[in-house]
Amino acid sequence: EQALYEEIERLKNEPVTDYELQKVKNQAEVRFVRGLRSTRMMASRLGRSELGLGWRDIPASLERMKAVSAEDILRVAKKYFTKDNRTVGILETEDAS
Repeated sequence: EQALYEEIERLKNEPVTDYELQKVKNQAEVRFVRGLRSTRMMASRLGRSELGLGWRDIPASLERMKAVSAEDILRVAKKYFTKDNRTVGILETEDAS
């Protein structure tokens, strides 16, 4: 848990590298394009889009994702990754004995 908090603090205080950001953008674009080949994934994307800006926004959503900057990540992390927005779950297993 502490290691996760440390990474969150790092995201809030240090910009991600150009390499890290480009890698994530590439992965997201590949998932986006591959999702177009599957009827199930396309239906899911259409449904999710209709809950937001509508299906016509699908191409623009990819462009918005590609426009995200390291500064955007810092700004959003500082705003939303706060203790007040944190939910911690603890998974306990039953003793087998």
